[in-house]
Amino acid sequence: MASALTFPARWIDRRAQQRHLQGHRHVAGQRQLALWMTLFSAVRTVVWLLAMAGILAYWLHLALPGLRGFITLSSTVLFVTFISFYCNASTDAANFSASIAALFSADAHHDAESAREALTTNLASVEDDIARLAELNPGPEASALAADIRRRLAPA
Repeated sequence: MASALTFPARWIDRRAQQRHLQGHRHVAGQRQLALWMTLFSAVRTVVWLLAMAGILAYWLHLALPGLRGFITLSSTVLFVTFISFYCNASTDAANFSASIAALFSADAHHDAESAREALTTNLASVEDDIARLAELNPGPEASALAADIRRRLAPA
């Protein structure tokens, strides 16, 4: 039982201390989740706008088909209770979305910093070799060093 209770804490600690770079599959998964959350919020927004339009039409005494049924439904206690639960759930979903966005942002920042550090280290090494190459006379040693520099600068 204690293991089940400590699992979330262990998972959070492991996830927070993650050191490896994110692969293409992980980034694609993050994008897919973000797109699904965006679609979910867009659908919710459209539904709420339609509900507000129905209420506005009722206030303006417009005779629209289905409006009477909508007003009858929205005046019941069950509907009001359902809407209250829905609002709580959608607020929690928005909080979850913001948390996921913060996590994705932290992952992207980590990857960008790791790439910057690796690039800076590699460029410093190449700059030293280029300076050494400039001091060499043409010959086999200079050709070998130039080939090594080309190999390191070539895309993987």
